Amino acid sequence: MTLISMVAAVCGELAVPPVSSAVDNNDIRSIALLALAKRSLVEVSEARDWPHLLNTTAYTFDTVIGQAEYSMPADFNRMAPDTLFDTEADYRMVGGTTIQLFQRASVISSPMDKASYRVHGSGVTRRLIITPTPDVVKTISYWYYSSYYAVSSTGDFKETFTSDADTTRVPENLVELDLKWRYARQRGQDYAEEFREYQDKLDKVFSQSIPPRTILLGGSQYDESPLTEGYVPDTGYGA
Repeated sequence: MTLISMVAAVCGELAVPPVSSAVDNNDIRSIALLALAKRSLVEVSEARDWPHLLNTTAYTFDTVIGQAEYSMPADFNRMAPDTLFDTEADYRMVGGTTIQLFQRASVISSPMDKASYRVHGSGVTRRLIITPTPDVVKTISYWYYSSYYAVSSTGDFKETFTSDADTTRVPENLVELDLKWRYARQRGQDYAEEFREYQDKLDKVFSQSIPPRTILLGGSQYDESPLTEGYVPDTGYGA
């Protein structure tokens, strides 16, 4: 579903005249719809840790002896928890610490395979800071969530909508529902039902985006023996 099709659907459901385009249109309704659509894209994208926004491969770089700060990917939004590893030592680096603990790690002598990290700054100034400062070359790897939420008609990821033909990386029906209640509110309409629908759908779609792991109570998933063998019995517990 493209940006203009989402806008058209919202206009139709709220019984307001459609707009010919959302981008590069000086019509007051188009300007409002585009601004709200961009807001909806950000809000939905950052409402949950969507697997859709995880980089397709881990980001990897080599440390430099004597260098503590390292640039981040251009589309870095936030680190996927517990994924930053020193691949040379098979060691998961400690991150998300307070500045007090980070300072303690920086002044107390410790080996490189016990390093900590913090992410400082924002946008292009964002840096990954490692302590203690590397004294050997190490290969560091981590996963992160992208800040590129929109997709162009050619399949390129980008930060936001810049064309009517753009689509979304996160579930587009959620962006449409979020836009619907925001536009209804902007027009002074009652939006309680639209907001409730969006909230309910958000939880349902997110839960479906991460398939639950199958936990077997007994036996192997490759075991072709009868169901009566290797599974938890109905009686005789503790016998």
